[in-house]
Amino acid sequence: MPPLPEPGLHARRPNLTELAARKFVESHGGDALAILSERAERAEERGHRVAARAWRDLADSAARLLTSPYAAKAAAFAARGAALRASLRTTLR
Repeated sequence: MPPLPEPGLHARRPNLTELAARKFVESHGGDALAILSERAERAEERGHRVAARAWRDLADSAARLLTSPYAAKAAAFAARGAALRASLRTTLR
């Protein structure tokens, strides 16, 4: 899979795997790759080849996201979002 393009006029839309990988990276940060790889291994050990392939595809997409030029921006955005959610939880109590 090619890396996600910079937003612009001719940017293609990300597929479902790329969207899922992006959410996983937003939720788990730098640990996403290890978690996804471990899940792929577990699925393979249990004989679930299709599931293992899906986890590996997610890990590949996550790796591209984590090494893209926009990874630092995405991490900062995710951190701001987490801080905002924590602030809202405190305010709404």
